[in-house]
Amino acid sequence: QRPDEINDLAEAAQAVTTQVSVSGTLSGALSVGTYDDLLGAVLCNDWAEDGTVRNGKVYKTWSIVEAIGEKWFVRPGAVCTSAQLTFSQGSFAQVSFDFTAARQDQADADPASGYLDAPTGTVLDTVGNFGGVTIDGTTPDGCIRTLSIKLDRNGSGADYGNGHADACGVRHGELEASGQLQMFFKSYAVYERYASGKGGPIAVTVTDGT
Repeated sequence: QRPDEINDLAEAAQAVTTQVSVSGTLSGALSVGTYDDLLGAVLCNDWAEDGTVRNGKVYKTWSIVEAIGEKWFVRPGAVCTSAQLTFSQGSFAQVSFDFTAARQDQADADPASGYLDAPTGTVLDTVGNFGGVTIDGTTPDGCIRTLSIKLDRNGSGADYGNGHADACGVRHGELEASGQLQMFFKSYAVYERYASGKGGPIAVTVTDGT
């Protein structure tokens, strides 16, 4: 930051470092099981034995390690602040996760003691793997063109204190689930539902064929 200091040289005041913020996005093609841990992180919960997960109070942070050349960047204290799943006609299913970390360190050696095997799930497409949408238990008349689901942790972020520029804590915020649905206009049923402000559950079915 630069203070609004007036000086004899009529030039901008010297900049002052008040805090260092580290954030980024991890995105990829969606396949079943690949991003389960990250979906659980943004929902602040663990997956149940029946294969479901819902919003909870199991707060988690991550250390995100990235190898660039002969060194590694280590970003500890990372909290997942947002996730988005997108199903668009003419494309494959996509997913993205936003993170805010406490700081970024540089390492000369890989800090990870081991790695899990890469997932083998098939990338989901929007033809054979998209099972459809129901609104309050009813399938809409028009064909679906685009569907996006967003999970935001409103109010999440890093907290800072004096004496150091990196974060000393994180806030997980509260969950807000939202989405967007684009479909062909085949009847007035969905529009009239929207215009009247009627609520209800929206269910999306996506499978990997197994």
